Amino acid sequence: MTQQPVEQIGTWTIPAEARRKIARTVLNLRAALEDDFRKQLRALGIRESGIQQLPAGHALAAADQRVCDIATAVIRREVAGGATDEQAFEAYVRDSAFTFLNRLVGLRCLEERGLLLVDGQTETAVKADPARNASSLYWRVRNERGSATPPREVWRETLRRAGAAISEQVRVVFDPESEYAVLLPPQPTLQRVVDALNAPEIPSETYAQDELLGWVYQYYNAREKDETYARLARGKKLERPEELVAATCLYTERYMVDYLLQNTLGALWLEMHPESKLPAAWPYSVRPDLTPSPPLRRGEGGRPPFPSRLDPAREGGDDLAARSATLPSPLGDGGVGGEGRPPPRLREVTLLDPACGSGHFLVRAFDLLVEMYREEGREPEREIPHLILERNLHGIDIDLRAVQIAALALYLKGCALAGPGFRPRRLNLVPADAILPGDEPPAEYIARFQGDREAEALVKGIWQGLRNVREFGSLLHPERAVDEVVQRRRERERGQLWQHDDAAWERWKRDLLHGLREEFERQARSEDLGQRLFGEEAAKGVSLVEALGRTYHVVVTNPPYAGSKNLSPRLKAFVEREYKEGKRDLYAAFIQRCRDFARRDGYVGMVTQQSWMFLRSFAALRKDVLERTSITTLAHLGPRAFEEIGGEVVNIALFTLRVAPPAPDHRLVAFRLVGPKSAAEKDKLIRDAILQERGCSR
Repeated sequence: MTQQPVEQIGTWTIPAEARRKIARTVLNLRAALEDDFRKQLRALGIRESGIQQLPAGHALAAADQRVCDIATAVIRREVAGGATDEQAFEAYVRDSAFTFLNRLVGLRCLEERGLLLVDGQTETAVKADPARNASSLYWRVRNERGSATPPREVWRETLRRAGAAISEQVRVVFDPESEYAVLLPPQPTLQRVVDALNAPEIPSETYAQDELLGWVYQYYNAREKDETYARLARGKKLERPEELVAATCLYTERYMVDYLLQNTLGALWLEMHPESKLPAAWPYSVRPDLTPSPPLRRGEGGRPPFPSRLDPAREGGDDLAARSATLPSPLGDGGVGGEGRPPPRLREVTLLDPACGSGHFLVRAFDLLVEMYREEGREPEREIPHLILERNLHGIDIDLRAVQIAALALYLKGCALAGPGFRPRRLNLVPADAILPGDEPPAEYIARFQGDREAEALVKGIWQGLRNVREFGSLLHPERAVDEVVQRRRERERGQLWQHDDAAWERWKRDLLHGLREEFERQARSEDLGQRLFGEEAAKGVSLVEALGRTYHVVVTNPPYAGSKNLSPRLKAFVEREYKEGKRDLYAAFIQRCRDFARRDGYVGMVTQQSWMFLRSFAALRKDVLERTSITTLAHLGPRAFEEIGGEVVNIALFTLRVAPPAPDHRLVAFRLVGPKSAAEKDKLIRDAILQERGCSR
């Protein structure tokens, strides 16, 4: 078939020109905010070289003293975790600036959707009314306080009220107690931020797009990305967690996300409901009952990946090939629901992104799950957003800022469905960034568990298991400490007349962790600043252990890409020890970890570099994947698969698999798309191929 012109001009809903303006705006505002926050901290005696005493007789006002105390505690915590004084200072400046900007962007997104509710009234806090050149909430506060009130103080109260209203719904983003939200820029910079978020250069409707928050996060990290790549070019390693975040921050293309979700979560839905009409409207859904058809287009030479698993006739090498698959039984011998049964209801299905970033997979999965709940017809409409966030969606990331973005994005999705009064009962988003100083918990804390050997052993085990969590993230196995405690308790019970079964032990373990997390959360509400910070970090650690210690029906992610030669000695040694077959690159280690996260017969979908399919150094990983799992679809995209990454920088493959050994006659659906020169062209050709397999025409 002759290749047709590509109709799409891009793969995103926000046009490229608007994205460039967003990038300039974010970088300019970041520079201004960070410069102001550095000056404020230095005036309080907090400098890059360390915490300094103020001159004698120089007393701080109460508000400034509070800022000083909180900033000092956070910086000292970072230093206790291994950072230098300068690194800790800059990290606090960076995260404080990001928190301020992120909150204002979040408010702007809520306002554009008409979802900011303050005291029961729809308001705007950032979006200006052209007639007044100010937001409605700013104008209300100004009228209440009087025209003589300085504008900065009006803004302080405006943002406080708006933040308090939202924090009642989604505390993780607008937490009034956040240690990164105590700095307020001076009036000129504050007004500059507000003006930039109202500037006509960025169309107002842009703030109603789901992807906007993700672009803000990516562009905010652009400076660190450039600096980190420059360090790597000089032979340096990724020594700090923020360097790893910057080097691997990559906003996943929407077409990649949809392809993977429709062939994992969508495939599971089809198993649960074989007569579902939804897949017919999913442009990337590859049905297992498709029959083979001729290739769509001949092109450059090249051998398709895994030729032994494909029809040998395909070895002529087409740029795009689509083949049907003979898949294992939908339920296998274990079943995605456990004990040979599929999940009886959609509310039982769990999906994890273990490197969730700003939540693109989770946001798109939200939309799919809404469709599924409505077709299932077993849940009230008002319950759907609650169930999706409380039960279905789970995310982990080493960057707290990314987790905040993901939380806000999911909250916006819930509001769009349920209205501005929507309050999530729970968000299963966990930052893998806990800082637990020292090799063991403080002695005064351990003393609380005297007489309870299991609880004491559990706390110590978690403490050890979470060392280096900010660098290792989801690759860690802190849940092993919990399993060891359970095993010791079971050994003590062995030989007794009455014994617990496996289900009882699972409940005991869950209850033990739950009680531990509640104790830490209680400390996180303490009036004592040191105790509060300790409780916050420990509670995050227990939540992470809970998230890492369970399995999921669907695991989807775009993991970090970082070759072993670029890793710090500590991270490199860890990956070599824990992920032997995937030790050559972090993404390869994540292939193994994602398989472990998935339940037996569960689904995994990933965006990775293509190198694991071909290079000899990945032979053991290929063998492991091919023998222990059944690859269901594969799209070999090669270079230029990302709209914002040119040339041959990143060579990509998308794949989905089931965690079950392949049947003897197993075949997979494969697309070879290394020839097309743009992301839009690759996207269109995949969709055309799937349509043709269905016997449809565009």
